[in-house]
Amino acid sequence: MSKAAKAGGGKVKVDGGRKKKAAAAPAAEAPAGPLILDRLWTTVMARRAADPAVSHSARLLSRGTAKVAQKFGEEAVECLIEAVAKNPNACRRARTCSIT
Repeated sequence: MSKAAKAGGGKVKVDGGRKKKAAAAPAAEAPAGPLILDRLWTTVMARRAADPAVSHSARLLSRGTAKVAQKFGEEAVECLIEAVAKNPNACRRARTCSIT
C-alpha cells in the first residue's frame, strides 16, 4: 500500500489492473461510559417537567412507572430483534432521534 493510501485511511482495491481507494470506514462511536446514566437521568427529569400536551415523554411519565416500564420493554425488544437481524444501525438511529 502506498504512503498516500495509508495516510488517507482507506484500503486500496485493484479493479481490472487499476488501483482505486476504497471509502474509509466511518469513525467508531466512543463507548458509553458511566456518565451516560447521568446524562440519561438529566434528560428524563427535564422531559418530566415538560407539558404533557406537547411532550410525548412527559405524557408517558405522567402515566406512571408501569407504563414507563412497558414502553422501555417494548423498545428493548425492538432493539434485540434488530440485533439478531444483524442491523445495528437500527438501534443507533433510534438512539439519536429527538423525542419531545
